[in-house]
Amino acid sequence: MEKTSLHYRGRFPQTLPVPTEIGPAGPEPWEAKRDLVASIGFGRLSTVLPALLAPVDIGSPDLATPSSTRQAAVLIPIFRAHSGVGLLFTKRSSALSRHAGEISFPGGGVEAGESYVDAALRETEEEIGLDRSRLSVIGSLGEMNTVRGESSFYTFVAMVDQIGLLKTSDEVDELLPVDLARLCDPEIYHRESWSGIGFPKRVMYFYELGGNLLWGATAKLVTDLLNLMAETL
Repeated sequence: MEKTSLHYRGRFPQTLPVPTEIGPAGPEPWEAKRDLVASIGFGRLSTVLPALLAPVDIGSPDLATPSSTRQAAVLIPIFRAHSGVGLLFTKRSSALSRHAGEISFPGGGVEAGESYVDAALRETEEEIGLDRSRLSVIGSLGEMNTVRGESSFYTFVAMVDQIGLLKTSDEVDELLPVDLARLCDPEIYHRESWSGIGFPKRVMYFYELGGNLLWGATAKLVTDLLNLMAETL
């Protein structure tokens, strides 16, 4: 029987909404270069990836006025791993009122007078103790809407040569460093299309990370990033 997101319900602590229709989705570009993407080195990625991202001027004014009323920004930390490259995720606190227990990247709301990139850097330090002095922001993936489209956020990408000691916080229950090779494993990855009331038709992505399920906007960010990496190969 072909796997669908119905297989995930009840297996993971993350809660999936129920679309009216679930259908197949075609392969992503990175899947054709799966082995090459999985083995890309930190040094090479640091050199070639910035050219494929929107440039960011640290300290510049906000990039744009977002389409939603809630202004937010997130940061994707790419770190040097023993196997090459890894991404650093967080598991949000189960006590939060929004997206409790979900797997995400560090980030949050933009404060008055703050640029999107400054918000992403501040939230990263507050949530997981990763100081901005250890981060090299190489660009932006732009603005993205959440699954239901009720809010949007800007995403920035940063290279981290050495993660060092990190921490959890009131907003983060757990840190989840994941090697790129693991994210490229076809056994943990699935894609399908969703449509229905409250769900604009879109492709959804899923990555099984041990006892947790990465899905939604964060999984879309991961897929977009893998596709960009594939362009460099």
